[in-house]
Amino acid sequence: MKVTIMTAWFSVHVQVRAPDGAPRAVIDDAADRLMDMLSEHDGIVASGDGQWDATISLEEPDPVRAAAVAAALVEALAARAGMPPWPTVRIEAVREDVLEEENARPTLPDLVSAPEAAEILGVSAQRLRELAGGSRWFPKPVYALKAGKLWLRDAIEEFGQRWDRKPGRPDRGALVRQRVTSALLDAGITAADADVFLGPERTVILQLAAHGSSQVRQRTAARVVAALSSMGLGITHEGSHSAEDMKAYLAAGGTAEVFELSEEQITVQRV
Repeated sequence: MKVTIMTAWFSVHVQVRAPDGAPRAVIDDAADRLMDMLSEHDGIVASGDGQWDATISLEEPDPVRAAAVAAALVEALAARAGMPPWPTVRIEAVREDVLEEENARPTLPDLVSAPEAAEILGVSAQRLRELAGGSRWFPKPVYALKAGKLWLRDAIEEFGQRWDRKPGRPDRGALVRQRVTSALLDAGITAADADVFLGPERTVILQLAAHGSSQVRQRTAARVVAALSSMGLGITHEGSHSAEDMKAYLAAGGTAEVFELSEEQITVQRV
């Protein structure tokens, strides 16, 4: 009874490295000779500082056999080519059809454009621009091209999972942020003067962005506090600062959390 042994083509990579303390050796010429000797196996030899490697193709029944045959062949021809007798540190055998599949896979990360990111999050293009420009927790784009920004798909999907929203109901944090922005704009305060964004747990965070002298920043801070108060909003830091304290705190570059004033607080401020 005749037994047929199935074989396949394997790509085998052999890596050789100089042992610690080995004298430096110039092996470029020897590496060229070795590659010529391995030409019938489509051999490729690369050499570097203290190491070299060879990749060859051969037909064998399994990867274990392919690795053993390749290692013996490369070792024998390397000695004839004049390569230094350094030890082999790695041997990898991969069936060539599997290797071709792996090489065909894209190596670039999966990127999404603004419309795709908006679709993933289930928001409009305008809302995406607000998120990208107003939330410090929104992923940073990996590329900013003339045609638009590109984000990692994984980062957008992760943000969508962490983003605390209730479908069909307005986002309270976003509504408060909109009130804050409207109040500042009505008072003539632009993004160049104050930065407003959503923080952890959808809280609204405000930070003075105005530049200039201390007096200029203090005047801007006072305008911000007054504008928010007119909309029934206050600002606090760790729940311990009053509005008067916050003027100096904002002027110094502090970050504050916006909260809605109670009816009693609004009455007191009006008095």
